[in-house]
Amino acid sequence: MNRKLMTRLSLVVLLVSLMIMPQTVMAADDGDPVTALMIPAGSLTPGFLNSNTGGNVASAVYDYMFRIDEDGKTVPSLVKSYDVNEDATVWTMEIHEGVTFHDGSKLTSEDVVHTFERLIDPDVGSALLGTYGSLIDNVEALDEYTVRFNLARPDAGLDKKLTDYNAAIISSDYNYAELGDTKPMGSGAFKVDNVVPRERVVCTGNDDYWVEGSPEIEELTFLMIPEKETAVRMLSSGQGDIISDLSPDQYLRLEPNPDVNALTEQYAAPIMIDLNTEKEPFEDKRVRQALAYTVDREALLESAGFGLGTIGNDTVIPPWHEFYDELGGIREQNIEKAKELLAEAGYPDGVDVTLYCGSNIPPVLDVVLTVQEMARPAGFNIELHTLPRDMYYAKYWLKVPMSATLWGHREDVTQMLGTALTCDASWNASHYCNEELDKYVELASGTRDPEKKQEYFSKIQEILHEDVPALITMFKDYLGATSTRIEGFYLTQNWINDYRFIELKD
Repeated sequence: MNRKLMTRLSLVVLLVSLMIMPQTVMAADDGDPVTALMIPAGSLTPGFLNSNTGGNVASAVYDYMFRIDEDGKTVPSLVKSYDVNEDATVWTMEIHEGVTFHDGSKLTSEDVVHTFERLIDPDVGSALLGTYGSLIDNVEALDEYTVRFNLARPDAGLDKKLTDYNAAIISSDYNYAELGDTKPMGSGAFKVDNVVPRERVVCTGNDDYWVEGSPEIEELTFLMIPEKETAVRMLSSGQGDIISDLSPDQYLRLEPNPDVNALTEQYAAPIMIDLNTEKEPFEDKRVRQALAYTVDREALLESAGFGLGTIGNDTVIPPWHEFYDELGGIREQNIEKAKELLAEAGYPDGVDVTLYCGSNIPPVLDVVLTVQEMARPAGFNIELHTLPRDMYYAKYWLKVPMSATLWGHREDVTQMLGTALTCDASWNASHYCNEELDKYVELASGTRDPEKKQEYFSKIQEILHEDVPALITMFKDYLGATSTRIEGFYLTQNWINDYRFIELKD
């Protein structure tokens, strides 16, 4: 019997034992609010969202210029129609009329202009500054419902970049700096009634929502549960309706439950072990390469990912992506090669390093524990320093020699590169700067020609595979589940799952 099957069987046994345990809380009935079980959010303010929870709340409360639909395609949302000039430097968009914010004010082109001026303002320091700051020259209102994006360079994938969860359209007349976290206010399908920080966001349906037939439900609560295991048990026992961003083992435990609908979506969410190229020992490329050779990627995917994901080849592009380059194959484990590279770099007796990661960001901890064991025979003595998610991001991420992070999917892979690995990337935990890489990212972003795009993406993958600024051994599938009373909910690759069309079964 193979390991994967044994794992599935053991999880099924565990689930059955949980299901027969006496329950002390009654399951939700059809009249109860829909409850989404989430980990505690950091910021709830667009521009500063940094979690699955923030993205989900934003999806319900705000609108976006473009969204990802149930089939995984980028489609217009607030945008009614749009036009792109020949070299993709000017995007002109007409937005829907009749859209209002929750305070009753009209959503017009001035609000769109304000949203993106704020996102590209260095003094604001938004999470999208690295993506949009050097790309968007300016945004102008041509009339009340028409806007024009003037780009500093060609970008054939701007529509995909506008699906980012931080690109929610905000009002030009609302004080988000003071009220964005405590009283979120957008034009979305749900209005916020109450926010209890790190505990819950209570919403009611927006009767004036501009999309016909939405929302179907009257109440939606985002209940924040610090431990995901507790949330899994709550969903199993009928104390919640929606859960997303599950770890693989949690998903497998929920999958056979007859009272649960398990959901899965393939997406490019890498677990990145960032190797700070400005700090010892990882300023030496040979050390980074040595670590990459220590990992048995198939075994890691099975053990840490339970087979629910895709093997990585130390680039941000997964094998199923249209512009993936095989580069001669997935890097294979080679302990002797790793030892040789370490010795050449001046570490013949091995090297001691500390890896920082969040303890509650599954499956990051399982991945780093596996890497820790696989790397030991080559001479890497990796000490793990695990912390709660909030403390990890606030105090250690972007600052330490070695860290591990689960990244969310970006629909345009050049956005992922521009956020994490280019010279001016705002979340560059590897402190990596390669002007040749930046050149090819810009070229890949700007061309519409598929052959040229493939050429540029191949060069990008060659550079990252050679330099290894980040060890990327696997991509996690996006996993979630709902109670069986929920219909019309689906996971989206960019974390802003769509709550607008949820219905309750009769």
